Amino acid sequence: MTDWGVRRTDLQGYDGVARRTIFILDSDRVVRWRWVTSPEKRLPDISEVLAEASKVALATTS
Repeated sequence: MTDWGVRRTDLQGYDGVARRTIFILDSDRVVRWRWVTSPEKRLPDISEVLAEASKVALATTS
C-alpha cells in the first residue's frame, strides 16, 4: 500500500488500511491511470474508468 501511495494515515484506527483505489495497468504492468478516493469524491465515475481502460487497451493493441 505504501509503495502504491494509497495507505491511509488520515484517520485514527485506519492507519495502514488502503484507500479505495482503481489502477489501470498496461500489458507491461505499467500504471497508466489511477483513481484514489477523496472526501470530495467517494466513488469513481464509472464512465471515466471505462473510457480510460479503453484508451489503455487500444494503445496496447496498436
